[in-house]
Amino acid sequence: MKIPYVKGDYINVYKPSADVYPGPDTGRFRAGARYEDWVPNDFTVVHDGKRWHMLGITHPRPEEFLSPESRFPNVHEAEWQLFHAVSEPAPLKQCLREGGFTQAPLVLSSPERPDEDPRIHAPIVWKTGGRFVMLYGPDPFRLAVSEDLYQWKPAGEAFLTHAPNVSRDPNIMEKDGIFYAIYTSDDGIYMRKSRDLIRYSGEELLFRLRGAPMESPILKYIDGAYYLLYCIYDGTDQIYGYYDYRTYVHAAPTMEELDGASCIAQIDAHAPELFQDEDGDWFIASAEWPSRGVSIAPIGWK
Repeated sequence: MKIPYVKGDYINVYKPSADVYPGPDTGRFRAGARYEDWVPNDFTVVHDGKRWHMLGITHPRPEEFLSPESRFPNVHEAEWQLFHAVSEPAPLKQCLREGGFTQAPLVLSSPERPDEDPRIHAPIVWKTGGRFVMLYGPDPFRLAVSEDLYQWKPAGEAFLTHAPNVSRDPNIMEKDGIFYAIYTSDDGIYMRKSRDLIRYSGEELLFRLRGAPMESPILKYIDGAYYLLYCIYDGTDQIYGYYDYRTYVHAAPTMEELDGASCIAQIDAHAPELFQDEDGDWFIASAEWPSRGVSIAPIGWK
């Protein structure tokens, strides 16, 4: 079984620039006001055939937010819209430079989703049936569709988990024509299956970790093994805080054996995305670590 590791330096490809907050008003932020600094978080990486795109949750930076380890009430206040960063029309390796992704207009802000919870968590985007489908949380998980990744239309509810606490952070793996949608809920990572990203099966437990809430899970099938990655979410941690950059990796020959599988690696990345470029080489993208914004580093396997 191959073990992943970061085999090169992180490159800060995207740093948010000033933008207008779409609203609604919160305790710190006002609709229509322009804020100079924004904080990105859980995001997705997708290729449209020409350009690379990153879409993820973001909010204006509170004055108290001095670093990703800062601790203060409601660290995710006004995290009610998605950032959108786009590369030039070139292979990924040519875009891996400081500021290689440019900022596009915000996506799916709360005013654009008037019938929904204003929050929007951890989008995952997949191209299927000639269009892009986005699955996002929190519970109930919802859908949006787009033809070009710039203009999005809400498309209703995908599924509801009825979890005692919040379920969030969906991710998707496709294998043999089946989409496996995973998400966190309490102390577990759960899974539902779909063939069209619109209709989903019932909930199945994929992995459980007692005593620590997980976030940003990833499921991949690589060279005959299933790999599960996740971060820990613990705002009381005096070292790592809310933006914990410890990503843990578990692996097993079957999905059923992931629950209880040992950790085989730890990678420094917050809210990671693990993906391949046009050449099939692996990369990991990290939010707010080691730099403000999103950074990308190559992944090796040993």
